[in-house]
Amino acid sequence: MTVTKTETTDGAYTVIKWTTDLAAGGGQDTTTWDADAAGVSEVQYLVVAGGGSAGARADGGAYYHGGGGAGGMREGTEFAVSGTITIKVGAGASRPTAYVHGNQGAASQFSTITSDGGGYGGYAGEHGGGGGSGGGAGGDSAATTGGAATSGQGSAGGNHAAGSATGGAGGGGAGGAGGANSGTTGGTGGAAKASSITGGSSVYYAGGGYGGVGYGSGSVGSDGTGYSRDGYGMGGRGDTTASGSGTGTNGVVIIRYLTHAASNNFGGVSIGSANMMEV
Repeated sequence: MTVTKTETTDGAYTVIKWTTDLAAGGGQDTTTWDADAAGVSEVQYLVVAGGGSAGARADGGAYYHGGGGAGGMREGTEFAVSGTITIKVGAGASRPTAYVHGNQGAASQFSTITSDGGGYGGYAGEHGGGGGSGGGAGGDSAATTGGAATSGQGSAGGNHAAGSATGGAGGGGAGGAGGANSGTTGGTGGAAKASSITGGSSVYYAGGGYGGVGYGSGSVGSDGTGYSRDGYGMGGRGDTTASGSGTGTNGVVIIRYLTHAASNNFGGVSIGSANMMEV
């Protein structure tokens, strides 16, 4: 499989986006970029990892699944670059075909900046897995906890409140934690986070997948703000296998720089909610 490099302009700025066509569970695609050849000494960056997958059942049902956690999302400005830069784009996690928790997404990287893959959603009685954002806790009887998020990359998965035949919790997103179940109704997926690094309208990245339904009644959870199956770094929904939405989506790496390197000003374009260096 290959990394696709897309280069566009936004006024005086050049924007480069690297994506991958890897199938879910495909690991990482790797390429390089020569900063010196481009005449660039610093960039603004956005690095999003592959999303985690939801819990699963061998019969394909939507019962008890925790939603997958979003891929880790890191962003910053005034990042110094020189020479040959390594770029890795992580695939979203595949979903198992057994009564078991999901899988963690693959990490993405730009130079020394690495974002961790999204955590897996739990199955019945299982905790969610840690990752860039944590996976949602599995449902059914025991109280279980959502996976922890990597500091500065996302949010924790939702917890599951104890109760027989209850729904799973939502996976965490870059913009907010996953929601707990409400009885037999699954938890809401954690919100995605908006960035305008590409110029123009903001785009949402890295939302958590919603939790699965409890047994006998209720419903699956709801998508959080900005969630889209066409988006990068989204966690898998705790839905039926047939829906195809239980896998994580692939990550992305994006940089932005002044085309002629005449200034260190990034034109007031925000990443997330702030136009400042990552700390």
